[in-house]
Amino acid sequence: MKGFRRELAALLTVCLCLLLSACQGNTRERGEEAGVSRGLLIGYDRFVTMADTSPCSAGNTAIMADIVKDFVPDMISVARRTDEPATVDGLEALIRETFREAGPGDTSWLYISTHGIQWDEDGTSRTALLLSDGESEEELFPETLRRILDRIPGRKVVILDACHSGAAVPAFRGNAYQLLVSCAPEEDSFFWISPATDLYEETGNGYFTAALDTALRASSPEQLDPDGSGTVSARECAARIRAICGVSTAAGYPEDREKPLFHVNGETPHAVRELEFDPVIRNGDEVYLPFHFTVTDPVRLEYRMVTRKNGEWDFDGGTTKADDGRIGTRRGWLSPGEKKKTIRISADEAGEIPESLLIVISRDVSGRPSPEGSHVITAKALTDKGEEGQ
Repeated sequence: MKGFRRELAALLTVCLCLLLSACQGNTRERGEEAGVSRGLLIGYDRFVTMADTSPCSAGNTAIMADIVKDFVPDMISVARRTDEPATVDGLEALIRETFREAGPGDTSWLYISTHGIQWDEDGTSRTALLLSDGESEEELFPETLRRILDRIPGRKVVILDACHSGAAVPAFRGNAYQLLVSCAPEEDSFFWISPATDLYEETGNGYFTAALDTALRASSPEQLDPDGSGTVSARECAARIRAICGVSTAAGYPEDREKPLFHVNGETPHAVRELEFDPVIRNGDEVYLPFHFTVTDPVRLEYRMVTRKNGEWDFDGGTTKADDGRIGTRRGWLSPGEKKKTIRISADEAGEIPESLLIVISRDVSGRPSPEGSHVITAKALTDKGEEGQ
């Protein structure tokens, strides 16, 4: 009888261990302990009080969906919305539903692309994101978004592509948050749009979101992951974005810790890689902006120069020049290999223009454009800081 009891006890122990193992497995499937990520990507293009941005924010969410798929290995689900919800209550309900299974070890990713507005209220600067479906519209304050997200367990990653998005940084300080914003509090964030042709539909997205994609897909390890950790922090990511996106000042939080945000994945294809803008060179009455990059597959490149006057970038104006490369009879195409290019500007012309923006644009076989990087050239840099020689 004692032997039977010992065998029964052993059998019960095994069953209990199996039961506990199964329960733990189910818990991990529910995302309570496994450390999984979930994403919610929202883009607003239609507005009541601001200009329509179609199809840019929708394009941004498509880019972000590919980014989290390729660079966040534990991402198990991604929800996308366009022009909804248009109310703060609706957003709160959507966030609660999307992350309802989040546990203390999980990460909830929220990306919002929209108009950001800023105004003075009794001597205090106020900033809000617009939630809009084109017929109704509400303002979302950073403090309100923080309050909503505080109710979600675990770590939260917030990425904002909107004017004045840097003003949201103070609201998200704390160990539970990582933040990427497209611009400084006083800056605008910009979109680009290319009209439809016979070969492709109207396309566009934000310069910041495009730069984030390029930074992750087309940077060398030294450019993106200088400490060789195999991961990219918000600070490292923002630094690389600033190096290739001159139109606004991206920022990442926390700034003082290398907490992983994305994982390095060097296998993603990209025709133009490792773009780097070099210091301005002054040679007599001419000024040169050199830059270099690597081409991995045949690609068509062009360079667009946009000026800024009276505080506004003239994106509708400017000049565009195709690269002088050629593959066979195809002009403007570059073959694989390391490339060094130089843009020449006369010193007299530079002195009349406070700032110029060089945008490097690639085009696929259909002609669809994609910005690879941009660099601001200031009159001060051209006249005072340029190195002599060429």
